[in-house]
Amino acid sequence: MEKYKITLPEGTSTVGEFESDRDAIAHAVKLNHGCSDSVSVSRIDNTGKLIPTMLHCDSSPQAENHRRSSNSAQHA
Repeated sequence: MEKYKITLPEGTSTVGEFESDRDAIAHAVKLNHGCSDSVSVSRIDNTGKLIPTMLHCDSSPQAENHRRSSNSAQHA
């Protein structure tokens, strides 16, 4: 189980433990009444750093590059 931070559109956030990014994202969408718009889900690593998942509102190039490298590592 890994820790995830879920942030909803109105700014509230919660931290929970999930088996995978997919499980955390599914829970986040359920919390937001079935809508993924403006919902962010980040994995929390063992140092406390937030790692963006595929459902993350930060569209900066750095975040996008990190997502690509994380996904590549998972599929290698």
